[in-house]
Amino acid sequence: MKSFGVTCVIPFYNEEERILGVLKAVSKVKEFSQIICVDDGSEDSSKFKVQSSKFSNKKIYPQFRFIRFSKNRGKAEAIRKILRYIKSYFVFLIDGDLKNLNEKDISNAIDLIKNNPGLDMIILKRINAHWRTYWQRAHTIFSGERILKKTDLLVVFRNKPRGYQLEIAINKYMMDNKKEVRWIPSSAVNIFKNKKVGFIHGEIKDLLMHWTMIQYAGFLNYIHQILFFCRKKYHPLSFKD
Repeated sequence: MKSFGVTCVIPFYNEEERILGVLKAVSKVKEFSQIICVDDGSEDSSKFKVQSSKFSNKKIYPQFRFIRFSKNRGKAEAIRKILRYIKSYFVFLIDGDLKNLNEKDISNAIDLIKNNPGLDMIILKRINAHWRTYWQRAHTIFSGERILKKTDLLVVFRNKPRGYQLEIAINKYMMDNKKEVRWIPSSAVNIFKNKKVGFIHGEIKDLLMHWTMIQYAGFLNYIHQILFFCRKKYHPLSFKD
């Protein structure tokens, strides 16, 4: 299959403790033609850590671009605003709050989707330990680590997902259009909101996040995704060139 470029998009908000770790892993992935790091109005020192890091050195990392918004508008809006900067065929979305992100997992996903024309998206299944994650299958279907075609992502944004609605919006689009989606294992662990902002506040934010998902897709589609979306792990015998 013809080789197409891949842009990595990393949206984040107040991730001063983790963003450089994510960038370190991503910078080792040779397949990325662009790396766009998007600060969605962070109020901590994230901006200064990124700007003063080696990743902002254009001589070392010419593919790296840092974009910062002065106001927090939510993940979906942050990504929508930078779509015009993406020049590649594929987009690899990666959250900025991960631990243990492995560049080999990322490269594996890129190789698989490039070499399987019948495959429309690959989701990296996270390692998580929260009870709610398992029954909701959030570590798979709501994982922020996924690679898909830019053309598909552009169509998803026509329906104007907001805030944390991006993943469920992408899932709905893939289901509605009978796209082929598979998951592969990942070593990445995301940090739950109750670890970032405290138990009560974190649990409330998490419930509100899922409520906004239901508002976007509808309750029946939300349940349908939990039960049926992306149940299959990638297997080489499932696809033929």
